[in-house]
Amino acid sequence: MKIAVPYDINNMTICHRIAEAEHFKIYTVEGGHITDDAIVQFAFQGSDAFAGFLWDHRVSALICGHISQKSHIALVESGIDIFAGIAGNPNKAVEALLKGTLENDMSFHEADAAGADQSYHWND
Repeated sequence: MKIAVPYDINNMTICHRIAEAEHFKIYTVEGGHITDDAIVQFAFQGSDAFAGFLWDHRVSALICGHISQKSHIALVESGIDIFAGIAGNPNKAVEALLKGTLENDMSFHEADAAGADQSYHWND
């Protein structure tokens, strides 16, 4: 299984808005544990590009902050599970997903967002 997170390489956190992501951190998970991770540059634009990029990397789940409804639809149509409204440390968020404790807020779309304070925050 592979899990992707839009990654802010400067702050080493989950990128606040998926539309602004220039990198993704992609985790390989086997037996419920992270076995590898890699930072991959994302050089495309548009909601369909996200879905194709993640599909090409065999990603089955995405953890993200703000996501537009159009991006959400494109990813769901590609068979990718989405965990939205998440902020902070990507490693902690992936670990929480694997433990079943990651709180998912699928109503958390860019058009609806009032600010980062509504995100579920995963810190060190």
